Amino acid sequence: MRFKESLNKLINLVKNPQGEWENINKDNKTITQAYLHFTAPLILIACLFKLAGRFISLDFSILNAFLTCFAFIIISSGIIYLSALIINELLPKFKCSKNFPKIFSLIAYSAGPAIIINGISSLHPDLSFINIISLYSVILFWIGTIKLLSVPKEQTVGFALVSLILISAIIFIINLIIMPVIISLAFLNL
Repeated sequence: MRFKESLNKLINLVKNPQGEWENINKDNKTITQAYLHFTAPLILIACLFKLAGRFISLDFSILNAFLTCFAFIIISSGIIYLSALIINELLPKFKCSKNFPKIFSLIAYSAGPAIIINGISSLHPDLSFINIISLYSVILFWIGTIKLLSVPKEQTVGFALVSLILISAIIFIINLIIMPVIISLAFLNL
């Protein structure tokens, strides 16, 4: 895992999104490389924040810690992959050819701030207000759409809106399916 590289890329993406999207476009990483070199390290860092939050709140058990991290890894990874899969299928409707690696990169890199902020907000319930910063991921998605994809200018707004609505629906559905399973497993430990 390349934690330092992931954090540096995230910082560059936040500070200079235009330039960093151009770098991401030039890198032309595979799906596996984008996931392993950027997304997975950020998810694991967020898991550390979640574990610290459980420990601070004295709500710490080995099973609870494992389930928290497992759920976060599965949910985050699932949201990114399913979103990329579905949005890639929609590209022809917006006069673009399918390009799963570019769509995956767009979603994975733009989700970076949301992943880290979600982890940080888990440190304490009073920090939940900082989740509003996750909306910066929407701005990154917009800029990335322009830099990575060849969506015609007149189609860009429609593409971004449809994509963000789909991603929101996927987040809702995955949380609706996976969270009850995780909660029931946690209660089995009691």
